[in-house]
Amino acid sequence: MRAYLVGGFLRDLLLGRASHDVDIAVDADALALARSLADELDGSFVLLDAVRETARVVIHHGDERTFFDIARLRGGSIEADLALRDFTVNALATDLSLAVGDPATWPLHDPHNGRADLDARLLRSVSPSAFSDDPVRTLRAVRLVAQLGFHLEAATAQHLKRDGHLVVQTAPERAREEFLQALAQPRVGQTLRLMDSMGILCALIPELAAGKDVDQPPEHYWDVFTHGVETAARVEEVLSPAHRAAEGGSPFLRTVPWPADDGWLDAHFQRELGDGHTLATFLKLAGLLHDMAKPQTKAFTPDKRMRFFGHAEQGAQEASKVLRRLRCSEQAVERLAAVIADHLRPNQMAQPGQTPTKRALYRYYRDLGDAALDTVYLCLADYLAARGPWMTEREWEQQCALMRSILPENASEASPAALPKLVDGHDLQQLFGLKPSPLFRTLLETVREAQAAGEVSTREEAFALVGTALRESAQTRKAS
Repeated sequence: MRAYLVGGFLRDLLLGRASHDVDIAVDADALALARSLADELDGSFVLLDAVRETARVVIHHGDERTFFDIARLRGGSIEADLALRDFTVNALATDLSLAVGDPATWPLHDPHNGRADLDARLLRSVSPSAFSDDPVRTLRAVRLVAQLGFHLEAATAQHLKRDGHLVVQTAPERAREEFLQALAQPRVGQTLRLMDSMGILCALIPELAAGKDVDQPPEHYWDVFTHGVETAARVEEVLSPAHRAAEGGSPFLRTVPWPADDGWLDAHFQRELGDGHTLATFLKLAGLLHDMAKPQTKAFTPDKRMRFFGHAEQGAQEASKVLRRLRCSEQAVERLAAVIADHLRPNQMAQPGQTPTKRALYRYYRDLGDAALDTVYLCLADYLAARGPWMTEREWEQQCALMRSILPENASEASPAALPKLVDGHDLQQLFGLKPSPLFRTLLETVREAQAAGEVSTREEAFALVGTALRESAQTRKAS
């Protein structure tokens, strides 16, 4: 058969970029070939598009994976196939049998001058109808601009703006993949602003449009919509080691609280949260969506003060609908809903200049679990995006001091489960003659809270506390 290396893999090779996504076009039964390859290499077969005869073979190398996407040539020839592709820099091909040695020496099929556009760092569509032919390309264009550091060719930018609204015609799974890949790239603020200017962002997430030109209380610099975009950008900065080292971005970022032993927290944010995307990427999305319910919850108190009562909880519900519409995993939906619902909580744990009580910290980590860490950094990004250019050094120092007092120094401290168990259900049955009931959970939680607060530290003290709680409960029932 004839087989060709095509598309993004070849593009990245020519740019000197590492890639684990290998695209191959063949003039044969692509699905049968993919199944054979998966069997031969002990990989996994994934059907991507039965109509277009496209399949993926996933090969595992320890913790890493390589993806072989195999498709039948469209149009019957490599030239016809390349004419149907999205961008000139992806409309390149080389015969697989000749793909040896230095990629710069490989003979190329390049009917649309993609190699010249690579050198010029220009993203140009193959045809004026590229975006209307396949609207997911509107998102891909934005992603490639961010990923490669390219700029849009003028006519391509016009076509993108003309067809940006067509993104709603894309299958949700395809839109999700391109959108999250775009959010994963550096300079996410620029990416979101480009998506907005091209009419893509609010077509994909129409709920965001309601936040445009919705003003906020005087302490906020931007309207609701822009604040969301800025928060996503600030999430990227507060999680970035380069920004924390003051190598870029705001000078305030050099004081972002981060544990001295930072390896475990970096690993926390690089963990995959469903769909093959990291928690850091999803936290940028949380930043974009966290205030999406403000327009419908905006109200004024009798003294004319602007408030958004219940916007966090309602925002969590609205964000969940958005993520489910994009076919995100339930793990991602639940995590972002928890973070958005409680994104105000870290600032409510203590007054400025004070630190939270041990009991408050215990309850915070008990209620939010792993999401407690995410919420702290969303809260920092939210604060930076709220004040914007108005931020003062004193304000930021107070904010960082509060967040620092909430953060644990290591992974084990972040979990209430790290507390040694002083009393259990067996003790409640043997020592207090109780039968298993919902009361067990209440009593055990009472002990753990007191233990976290430093009020009890031994089994004897825990037993005494249980006895006191039982007497008070009995008195309450008697009084009622």
